[in-house]
Amino acid sequence: MEFNEEDLTTIQKLAGCNYTVRQVAIYFGIDVVELFYEYQNTDSLFYTTFQRGRLIAEADVNMKLLDDAKGGNLTASAQYKKAMKATQLAILKDELFGIR
Repeated sequence: MEFNEEDLTTIQKLAGCNYTVRQVAIYFGIDVVELFYEYQNTDSLFYTTFQRGRLIAEADVNMKLLDDAKGGNLTASAQYKKAMKATQLAILKDELFGIR
C-alpha cells in the first residue's frame, strides 16, 4: 500500500489523536480489511507511522506532565507516578515474554 508524505503526516496526526485503524481507513476511503492487514505487518510503513504518531502524542503529554509534576503540581505528580508504574509493568512483560 502506497502513501505520500502528506498522507503519512495525516496518519501520524490521526493516530496521535487516538483514532483507530478502522477510522483511518474510513478517513482515507481505504478498504478497512486491507488497512488492518497492512497494520498487522509490523514492517510496513503504515504500522510504523501509526505507532510513531501515538508515541509522539503520548510523549508530548508525558513531558508536560513531568514538567508540571516537577513544578509542584500534586495531581500531575500522582498521574506521572501512575503512568510510570504502567510503563514499568510493560517493561517487565517485555523482559519476561520477549518483545513481540
